[in-house]
Amino acid sequence: MKSKNPDSLFKFMPFNLNTLKTLINQEFYFAKLSELNDPNDCNVEIRVRDPDKIAQELRDKLYKKCVNVKKDLLSDTILLPRRPSIDEMANIIYRYYAENYFGILSFCYEPDSIKDQLMWSHYADASKGICLVFDRDELVPNEFKTINDRNEGIVRYNLEPIEIDNNLDSLMKDPSELKLKYFFYKTKQWGKEKEYRYVINFHGFSPFLDVLQNRYLKFPPKNLKRIFLGEKIEKQSKEVLFRLNEIKGYDFEVIPMQWDRNIKGLKT
Repeated sequence: MKSKNPDSLFKFMPFNLNTLKTLINQEFYFAKLSELNDPNDCNVEIRVRDPDKIAQELRDKLYKKCVNVKKDLLSDTILLPRRPSIDEMANIIYRYYAENYFGILSFCYEPDSIKDQLMWSHYADASKGICLVFDRDELVPNEFKTINDRNEGIVRYNLEPIEIDNNLDSLMKDPSELKLKYFFYKTKQWGKEKEYRYVINFHGFSPFLDVLQNRYLKFPPKNLKRIFLGEKIEKQSKEVLFRLNEIKGYDFEVIPMQWDRNIKGLKT
């Protein structure tokens, strides 16, 4: 998991109302797992170390917790007609906490992605959108980085099982005990995206009430260094970006992308 952190982060976006809100309010939205475009995102198998050592009293607590989780999710699967295993109960609780107590913000860390037609097609409205380029350093407040031991980094494209301690009692009391590396795994089919993520724990963010509101995090305008324009972006959208650069304290460079017939690809 220890990889060199990139200097720049790339955010492909359509040019729509949500993108304008991002630029005007200078804030990022931290999404729930269910809002991500990959339904199997973070679908990592949780395995409990030494499950046979877990006392019956804790097993009953886990089962009760899972029943409540399933009721909350309006689901009646897996719990009937049999009681799930310790690993199955741990997976239910992990997924529930991950969905309800944590948020994810995704970027691309690969500079060459700016020439990738698939990234422009999938995330920037078929090249009618933009790509924001941020300086990663100090993109989030330093205080935020102390909230847990693992809240930013490069995504790994395999779904290796995660082994956790058998002290599940603390996890049920405090969702922040959830292993953050859970959020940094995807299937290999997504490897081309070269994703870099931030993860925040909303269960105990009281020190950041001045920064976080409704899953949003302010970013320093000085960190937005460049905006690449999709080759099919509308003229009005360009004008809005130039105006924002003047009135919102930005100092970003605007760079149009072009299709080069000779190389049969995108270039700046």
